[in-house]
Amino acid sequence: MRKLAVLTLGLWFAVMLFILPTASAVAPKYRMIDGGLVLEGVSADCPMIYDNDWWTDVPDAAYIWAKASMGKCSLRGNIITRCTFAWDQGYAHTMQQQVDEARRLYGWAKANSLRHVPEPILGATEVLRRPASGKIEDTQVVRSAGSDLIVAEARKASPQKPLLIFCGGSCTTVATACLTDASITDRMIVFQIDGGGYNSSDGWAWKIAMDRCIFANWASVRAGLYMATLAAMRFNAVIRPFGERLIAGGKAFKVTMIACMRKLVTILNVMVRNNEPWRAPVLQNA
Repeated sequence: MRKLAVLTLGLWFAVMLFILPTASAVAPKYRMIDGGLVLEGVSADCPMIYDNDWWTDVPDAAYIWAKASMGKCSLRGNIITRCTFAWDQGYAHTMQQQVDEARRLYGWAKANSLRHVPEPILGATEVLRRPASGKIEDTQVVRSAGSDLIVAEARKASPQKPLLIFCGGSCTTVATACLTDASITDRMIVFQIDGGGYNSSDGWAWKIAMDRCIFANWASVRAGLYMATLAAMRFNAVIRPFGERLIAGGKAFKVTMIACMRKLVTILNVMVRNNEPWRAPVLQNA
């Protein structure tokens, strides 16, 4: 019980960290309603683009695609952006490895009859390099199908109903789009994963996205929720048997993880709404 209480506090602390501005970024406007975080203008009706480098190391893509298939988010595109880790040493991975992984996951989605999931397209394939002048506007960019998609969708969006970009890797494609058309920056919100850490290895692109975009660093929330769910699947009296039933029924681990994650968040929401502590279920004798 004490372990779950600590996890609960950690998760909600992570949610609060999310709303704090990162460096010089413009943070999204928000308000708290019934203990929940609401971003102004953000809803399931907003257009969304998913932009990542790797596609099966975390459940983000599978979760978003499942929501899109159920009509619960308006997914307009999937973009494969180059993993920029160790770029100054020739890159740690090839772009083809990333494309192959994205296509495998997309093939799984099609084989399982998921709907409304656009085929992944290429984004930036090289890092953005800081110009000698140090001025963002002097940055040389190479447009891609991915950056052009962001520009096109952002032009159709508005500050009242912005384009949501869930960026799971480097911000290279997003930054390229911003420099291609500066007018789009107030029409989109960028949700960055692990900004300032592993996914800021293209540091110049990260700076551009933060300086020019409405920006939210989502790292703390995802890490807190993922680790809390893993712990709950092992120790919690409600989540553990729920996950075990799904696994026994043939569900894949990531599908089970997402289901347990949703159940955990639902429980936490009720606890916060009712201002109640966690109460372990009373087991009835057979």
